[in-house]
Amino acid sequence: LLMGLSLMIACYFIAKKRNYPRRAMRASWKEYREAFIEAFLPLLTPVILLGGIFSGIFTPTEAASAAVVYSLFLGILVYKEFKVEDFPHMCKSVLYNVGSVMFILATVSVFTWILSREKIPDMLVGFIVSSNMSPIAFLMVSNLILLIFGCFTTITPAIILLGPIFLPIITTLKIDPVHFGVMMVLNLMIGALTPPVGPVIYVVSDIVKLPFFTVFRATIPFLIPLLITLFIVTFIPDLVLFIPKLLIG
Repeated sequence: LLMGLSLMIACYFIAKKRNYPRRAMRASWKEYREAFIEAFLPLLTPVILLGGIFSGIFTPTEAASAAVVYSLFLGILVYKEFKVEDFPHMCKSVLYNVGSVMFILATVSVFTWILSREKIPDMLVGFIVSSNMSPIAFLMVSNLILLIFGCFTTITPAIILLGPIFLPIITTLKIDPVHFGVMMVLNLMIGALTPPVGPVIYVVSDIVKLPFFTVFRATIPFLIPLLITLFIVTFIPDLVLFIPKLLIG
């Protein structure tokens, strides 16, 4: 919600500055209804995912498979956006994308094992404790580390690599792991929008058929509200912990 609100504000000011055109009138209730009816079946996808997981019908992996089958049903039979003959090509494309990520994950897992074997996390904990670093100071330093690290790797390998290193430190400093986890993911997500790796920028540039740095330049104004959100999340943990405390206690 914080990210959405901050990006909406950024969009407003950018649209005003560039004088983007807008509709003369708000959408009517009839248009709202027609748009909702048209989008209803695709909107059931997250319902199947989350509903299946929380009801215990699916494991997360099974829920993902069910969502894929449902999406294929919509794409082939309902909306007819592709044919059954296109399925092997789609699988091949997914294999290439997943294969590169899994290769990175494999190498990162080896690196994580080396770090654990050499007791690097224990050394870092000892350094933090001996330096009497406060939780706030550690959060500031970890933000900087995560932002830089996120520029050079994708999100999942970064979590696998850095998670075991940070966990004993935040436990020692009594930082809530849920708060730190959200902060960590937000940091790495911002890193996914920046060179030299920037996987999200590569995906968008491929979709819109524009050069990588053209898309990145257009993305820069939106990094500002995201960094402001990161700052708020870092120093006001109750904004992150409010819902977990409300639901779990």
